Amino acid sequence: MGLFGFNAVLSAIVFSGVKKTDGLWVLIAVLLTIAIDDLLIDNHCLDAVGGVFTFPFVAGTWITLLIQKVFLKAKV
Repeated sequence: MGLFGFNAVLSAIVFSGVKKTDGLWVLIAVLLTIAIDDLLIDNHCLDAVGGVFTFPFVAGTWITLLIQKVFLKAKV
């Protein structure tokens, strides 16, 4: 499992920035990525194709971007 621990770090890098609110988006993305990673590993969902690789990073990033879009649309 340590081999795939970089997914959360990749998510943090994507949403990092200089604004204070960027920290919130980093937290959301990292938590989503970890949850997706754990879910896939615990249920052996992608064992047939070699493991989870960077899928949790991609899925966590997409979901976080969708949440950002909804949040920003509601804010306006």
